[in-house]
Amino acid sequence: MKLLLVFCAFIIGARATIRCNVGASTSTAASLTVKEDCAGPSCSSPTVSYTGLSSQNYACGACSGSAATDGSCESCTGNASTPCNAAVEVETFKCYDYSFNTTTNKWAKVTTAVTCHVKKGTAVHCNKPGESANKTYNFQHKGCGPCAAGTVNNKTCAQCDKDSCNSAVTLSFFITPLIACLLSLI
Repeated sequence: MKLLLVFCAFIIGARATIRCNVGASTSTAASLTVKEDCAGPSCSSPTVSYTGLSSQNYACGACSGSAATDGSCESCTGNASTPCNAAVEVETFKCYDYSFNTTTNKWAKVTTAVTCHVKKGTAVHCNKPGESANKTYNFQHKGCGPCAAGTVNNKTCAQCDKDSCNSAVTLSFFITPLIACLLSLI
């Protein structure tokens, strides 16, 4: 009889389940469903890039296929009490896109700012072509996010850390009063 109880305990323990949130990638915390019998050990959820939330659904199991390697899915180690794949909260901010003008041979700011996305609590960054950026420069994420590694030092990219800060106009609002102040001292 003791052997039978030990065997049953082993079988039940071997079939341990975890809790995961399941639902569409656009689900809010209130609209996610907790699935209590996921065959562990992992849960998965969407990720946030500067262009928005990925299409990966909240699910039981680890990221698979191309989602496991392309950054559109995040896996976490689940447990029996609380889902590890909590709803991803997204914040938006604005940055300006730039395009290369072949007539003037310079980068020009696009008139309308684009909407950028970050995971809530993540620092805001915008980027723009720097003074040394030529027409072959690979402009990043339509101005959303920081400059690529090494591009600030070689002056092909400039970055800032406020909403809509990568506008050439933003800098002129600072420089114009500064010049007026300096001229008044002369």
